[in-house]
Amino acid sequence: MAAIFLLMPHIDFTNITNPVVHEIGKHLGIAAPIFLGAFGFLTTIPSLRLYVGDNRKALRIIVVCGSTIPLIIYLLWLLVNLGIVPLVGTENSFFAIQSMGASVAHLIDVIIHIVKNRWASMALRGFSDIAMTTSFLGVSLGLFDFLADAFKRANSRVGRMQTALLTFIPPLIFTLFYPKGFIIALGYAAIFVGILEIILPAWMAYKLKDNRLIQQSIGASKLTSLLFNRLVLFTIVVIGAAIIALQILINLHVLSS
Repeated sequence: MAAIFLLMPHIDFTNITNPVVHEIGKHLGIAAPIFLGAFGFLTTIPSLRLYVGDNRKALRIIVVCGSTIPLIIYLLWLLVNLGIVPLVGTENSFFAIQSMGASVAHLIDVIIHIVKNRWASMALRGFSDIAMTTSFLGVSLGLFDFLADAFKRANSRVGRMQTALLTFIPPLIFTLFYPKGFIIALGYAAIFVGILEIILPAWMAYKLKDNRLIQQSIGASKLTSLLFNRLVLFTIVVIGAAIIALQILINLHVLSS
């Protein structure tokens, strides 16, 4: 947050109100797979369930806060990016960044070059490092507990060491022998996230409608009743399928990313 607040005074709203930005904004829906990947944190919910136990209230607070706070930070981050870096016109623009490979490192270098503020630059690099680290930890945590459950590893020192090896060694080997594989895999991430975090939960909710305890909960809560409504669940499945289709079309170069 410190990086964002230090950068906000450098926002030039003419960059956001540029007609070219509005024209491109009409195609923002194509970026849905990217947004889904950015919020692909639901794989950590089973791990959180192990930590909080049967305390539903605590788990609900964690999920709500863990979704809302990152959303606010992401929106502010987008505002800072779009407000500081012009879309076109200079060597320090989004089009120039795209021509250089569209990496996060290039974006940060451009922002630092534009703002020319020592403290903002230090905070920005720290923000970038923290974002990468926490993203790695979140995905690792979800994969760790998934593998522990799938391979029935005991929750002991030896068992957790075995799970850790299963979690980190295969990706490490893959990265060492195929460095570009990570970027390629990201291009398909939204497909699996769409199945795992949109379609599968909706299908599970549909199947749980026949559970007596769920039926009692549905009768006791209007919100739960809405979430288990067949039309709502069907709509969620359609949205998940649409996002997956978008990602496939982008990978086939039918749509531009």
